[in-house]
Amino acid sequence: GPMTREAAVRRQVVTYLKSLAPRVAYRSNPASPFATAGDPDLFACVNGRLVCIELKRPGEHPTPVQVRRLATWAAAGAVVVVAYGRADVEGVVEGLLE
Repeated sequence: GPMTREAAVRRQVVTYLKSLAPRVAYRSNPASPFATAGDPDLFACVNGRLVCIELKRPGEHPTPVQVRRLATWAAAGAVVVVAYGRADVEGVVEGLLE
């Protein structure tokens, strides 16, 4: 089902971020009553930069509230990524680690 594919993307991305410790720290943002609607799925700190990662399965797009929330983070200086797989995150992270 749809959630399975997004979960697979999450696993790929988390495995990649973990492999870069201690240069990269990350936190998963689980849905909870205290979460802000539309906030990104993962937050990472890469070389002092905050990276906000919204995970999507291929063919899916961020919702309007997710787009607005990513824009809010970007306006504050965060690097925002909509990731359909590990490669999307790798491209951004490797650029920041250089």
